[in-house]
Amino acid sequence: MSQDQKPEVPSPADAKRVITIPRDGVDVLVRGLTATKMPFLEKQLLIPLDAHMATILVTPVINPGTVVKIVFSDTVTEDAKVWSISQTRQASKWRIWVRFYGTIKIGDPNPAPLSQLKRE
Repeated sequence: MSQDQKPEVPSPADAKRVITIPRDGVDVLVRGLTATKMPFLEKQLLIPLDAHMATILVTPVINPGTVVKIVFSDTVTEDAKVWSISQTRQASKWRIWVRFYGTIKIGDPNPAPLSQLKRE
């Protein structure tokens, strides 16, 4: 197996990791290889579905089974496998479902920033 491929079975350290994501999603960077093996990097909204699955809209076509890197912040990154791809485009993008090696904890939605709160 080459160095850039992840093993099919997650390591015990991968399985123990827990990332908390708001129910209404979080902006992340998605990095990986397209179906034509060209590198891509996009900032998109990741919406969690359950303890290991999430959905993202991306511009390039990506093959199922491809491992992408999801960057949550400067210090938090996670590998995820592309589990499924939509057959039609939405807003000129492809919906992909990704499966994380670690666990996703779905948190409460993000509160509105103070600048958007209305005063009565």
